[in-house]
Amino acid sequence: MRAALLRFSADPHAPSVRRRAVTLIIVAFIHALLLWAFLTLAPAADLRKSGLLKNFSLIQIDGEKQEEKKAARAQKEQEKTPTVSVQQAAAPSVPPPTPETRALNMIVVTSDEFRAGDIANLPRSGAAAGNAQVAEGGDAMSQGARAPNGERLYDAAWYREPTDAEMATYMPKRQIPDGAWGDVYCRTAPDWRVEDCHELDESPPGTGLARAVRLASWQFKVRPPRVGGKTLIGSWVRIRFNISNSKKPD
Repeated sequence: MRAALLRFSADPHAPSVRRRAVTLIIVAFIHALLLWAFLTLAPAADLRKSGLLKNFSLIQIDGEKQEEKKAARAQKEQEKTPTVSVQQAAAPSVPPPTPETRALNMIVVTSDEFRAGDIANLPRSGAAAGNAQVAEGGDAMSQGARAPNGERLYDAAWYREPTDAEMATYMPKRQIPDGAWGDVYCRTAPDWRVEDCHELDESPPGTGLARAVRLASWQFKVRPPRVGGKTLIGSWVRIRFNISNSKKPD
């Protein structure tokens, strides 16, 4: 026993060698374990990463290709489909409405009638009693005078002259000079009468003689004018009453 202990203690490097061997084995095991872990875990992670990238790239490419295919297909369909140009029918041209033709509110007169209606030919105040033409039977048209509505105005011829008594009631109370006159125009009526009389003119102005003649006209008896042998009842005539020594109307 003592001899065995002595042998064991006689090898001073024996325990150190064993420890080193154990250490080497452990280190080798650890390295082997790390190598195994590196080979098994690292490639899987790389493959997963590369797989994700490849899938993303493939999806993007496939999407673009599909869009290109759709666009090409649509273009081919458009080329195959014949284009039909639809032209709208031109709207018929409607002529503008022509303004309604209305009859002119006017009276057409001849050149002679126009000259006869010139106001320059109207008798002026103080004109002589003989300026107007007086025709027998009332056939002549009064020179330069017309009725208000443009109708002809004829000179009247007495059927029966008014008496002094008939005129005295309407004569002005003031002194009327010799040669004064008053004009009225009236519409002829049946039985030699006149109606609708209006004052036309007087001389001297302001004497009131035209008013007196108009008021007394309901008693007048005049011949209506005749044109071509036809009596014109309802035509307009001019009646002049002159103051003279005999006080008889013209």
